[in-house]
Amino acid sequence: MPSLSSRHHVARATLCVALAYLAIATISTVNRARQYTVTDLGTLGGSVSWAEGINSRGQVAGVSFLAGDE
Repeated sequence: MPSLSSRHHVARATLCVALAYLAIATISTVNRARQYTVTDLGTLGGSVSWAEGINSRGQVAGVSFLAGDE
């Protein structure tokens, strides 16, 4: 039967390996940031337009006035 000291060392080594794996997995996830391409769509003829947000599919929602600011 393994001594308490050897089991302690195995448990500590297992914990260190698991923590190292989690750290590497977290770093690689952070490095894979989503890439976006900005495309100027112009306006609908009005003097005001702005973006409000981006959904999970990368689509932009916003506001644009028509010609004559309607």
